[in-house]
Amino acid sequence: MTKMKVTVLTGPQGSGKSTVMRQEAIAQPGLYLFASPTHELIDEQAEAFKREAPKLDLWPLHSKRGGKGKVAERLAVARDKLIADGARHAVILTTHETMMGSDLSAFAGWHARIDEAPAAVQAGSFNISEMRTALKERFDLHSKPGHDWASLRLKGNKPSWKKLQKSLGAKELVEFYKQAANPARVFVRTPDWDATDDIDWFSIWSPLELAGFGSVQIAGSGYTSSVGYLGAKALFEDLLEFDERKVPVVRSGQPSISIHYYTDSHRGSTTFWGTSVGRLQIKHVCDHLSTTLPKASFWSGNTVVQNLMEHRLKGDLIKASAAGLNKHRKRRHCAIIFSGKATKADKGMMDVFSLDKDHIERGREDELIRQFVMRGAIRNPAFGGAYDIYVYEKVQADRLKGHFEDLLFANVELVPVTEAGLMKVRRKSDGPTEQEKAAIKADRNKKAADRQRAKRAADARASGREVGKPGNPKLRKANIP
Repeated sequence: MTKMKVTVLTGPQGSGKSTVMRQEAIAQPGLYLFASPTHELIDEQAEAFKREAPKLDLWPLHSKRGGKGKVAERLAVARDKLIADGARHAVILTTHETMMGSDLSAFAGWHARIDEAPAAVQAGSFNISEMRTALKERFDLHSKPGHDWASLRLKGNKPSWKKLQKSLGAKELVEFYKQAANPARVFVRTPDWDATDDIDWFSIWSPLELAGFGSVQIAGSGYTSSVGYLGAKALFEDLLEFDERKVPVVRSGQPSISIHYYTDSHRGSTTFWGTSVGRLQIKHVCDHLSTTLPKASFWSGNTVVQNLMEHRLKGDLIKASAAGLNKHRKRRHCAIIFSGKATKADKGMMDVFSLDKDHIERGREDELIRQFVMRGAIRNPAFGGAYDIYVYEKVQADRLKGHFEDLLFANVELVPVTEAGLMKVRRKSDGPTEQEKAAIKADRNKKAADRQRAKRAADARASGREVGKPGNPKLRKANIP
């Protein structure tokens, strides 16, 4: 069986991968579908296309642009019109979400260009005891003998997500239904709906869903470390072939990068920040950033962090996943207080893909932080000034420093923010520090030694021997001349 070939444009953030895809699409006539993570990035690409190829037939489509109605429906209309008109060179731009949620079989022969790694994998678990009948009526299960996981196929038409939200309530269950509407997109850990009450599930979008396209390219510096890529390799290695093509960057300027961090004694998480103790730590971070970040800065974090910081910091709050944007490349200060560590919901997916917590954290947390901080002035290869970054913890700072050194940034400094007051704060779940472990071990050894001395003293007294004097007292008497 011939494998489907997917070209992956790799290289540092800011190396021009998006530009390469755009310029090649301009130079090589054909019908192209471009997919980007946000409508802002679509608008940036659309403006660049207009400047570089003003006569090109261009269709930017997202929720805020391109007409009325659902974006997926407008996507089909644009495709049909271009085909009916006999177009030979045209570009449709839309979002990752629209691409992954649409039936693209009618795009056979087109060229797919995906900007940045899509959020291709989701996972969760829920109890189906109260909805078993509804699941049976709506989905068929397809499993293979000896396999723990079965794929789903929707019976009938896609449901209304707004109605589902009202009837189901739970956000993760609505997302399950939404993903399961796509054939072979969702997998559940059960051979049939009657086998268990508690269901683990995961959904994965893979490039195989673009198999009818004439060519497929994905541009993303972190795509080959993303959970979506690792999952696709694990499940479909016999069907997919990834061909990496590096886009280098040549720097003419060397900035001085300072990575500030707030703690080296615990790890951040949304669960922790949702507690009273965790909110106190974010307050300390917020108090410091409110006096440190200038107005010409940008910042973000998890939703729980944004809720605590919004309207208290200067600068612009932007989406944490602001991949690919160029609009902030004159700014010299940014802060990203973010956690993307593995959760219980990821367990089933991790088992299937043979991933550990470190894979998830690096693919989810590290990559987002890297993408975010590269939105600023250091995205410009000619920039040689000072650039300040604020992250929550030292582990993140260390990994980010290593990433910058791999990109051949020569001047990178780690700066602990001791004045914020959470440098040595410990979480109960973190357990003792190495120093505390050593002290506990020393205390344990001392108590064991004390017990041995007490036992030897008791034995000496019982045998009529002077405490602290070795030997058998009877033998000592026998040797007296």
